[in-house]
Amino acid sequence: MLNLRAHVNGNIISSSAIAFRLLFTLSEQMNKRQRQNVLSTLDFIKYDHKVSLSYSLVMKVRRENRVLWEISRQVKKTKDFSNLKEKERNEKIAQFYQFYNSKTSSGNPYHNYDLDLDKDNDSNNSLEELQCIYRLKQYGLVNSVNVMFYKQGYHVTSEEMSSGEFAMLSTILSISTAVSNPHSLVLIDEPEQSLHPNWQMSIIDNLDRAITKQSCHFLIATHSHMLVSDLPINRSSVVQLEKDELGSLKGTPISDCTYGWSAEEVLLKVFKTATDRNRYFGERIGKLLEKMGNNSINPKEVARELKELQEISRHLSDIDPMKMILNTIVETYNK
Repeated sequence: MLNLRAHVNGNIISSSAIAFRLLFTLSEQMNKRQRQNVLSTLDFIKYDHKVSLSYSLVMKVRRENRVLWEISRQVKKTKDFSNLKEKERNEKIAQFYQFYNSKTSSGNPYHNYDLDLDKDNDSNNSLEELQCIYRLKQYGLVNSVNVMFYKQGYHVTSEEMSSGEFAMLSTILSISTAVSNPHSLVLIDEPEQSLHPNWQMSIIDNLDRAITKQSCHFLIATHSHMLVSDLPINRSSVVQLEKDELGSLKGTPISDCTYGWSAEEVLLKVFKTATDRNRYFGERIGKLLEKMGNNSINPKEVARELKELQEISRHLSDIDPMKMILNTIVETYNK
């Protein structure tokens, strides 16, 4: 397992803080589509439909009788509440103050919060509680917060998740909240990072599901041939980026649909990288042509070599460039 960290404005942010922020953002605008995105992603990484928080409240301000003053001061400074009328702002202050008092009245600062994503009936109250915890954390009235997910009934903290599990979950949750705004442009840099090859093959499908019925556009930078070969037909395009002789970045559109291409095709045509199989196949064709050109091979040996190459080419796609070259050689030779 990896203890994940992210750098934001020079500060190191823990995976738990990232997960907490994502959950809060979802709680503010949770709808049926977003709930289903969360459930689908949890199903994909084989986690249960439950999330928990363990947190502790700061008791010092309670002992000093300045809880209400601190909450009032912070709410008035909060950008999200700047457009509220005074009555609405006071309601927010009362909501956070009552929540803090209800949790600290027993003198116990340690608490847990559970969110069962399968239950719709009590979700509003549950999500309001999550929002209170998040705001009090912003205001310095909540200490550490640990986010826990569940796998087959056993809790797994966000720090204990594998980098691939957390990357998949955080990416889909981030996208789900981001595309709530119409006509969004979403920029994603190398979403394949930390993902198992099988998950790389599924990331496009998961992203596609996250934006169902939403008007938005993805711009993805990737080095993964698996992403390129899984793009949806008729609503995707591939642009190959490379530097020219002067060091300027040049974009070349790939005119063909890449859906279903083999790894060799994508690597050769899009990334201009030959695989071992491409190299081996190409070298054998090159040696055969060389021998045919200098008459150092007899017709019987040519026929045998072409037969072997055709046998190998059966495992290649019909549009693989090496297979197309071989077919041309065979057709020309048989004339």
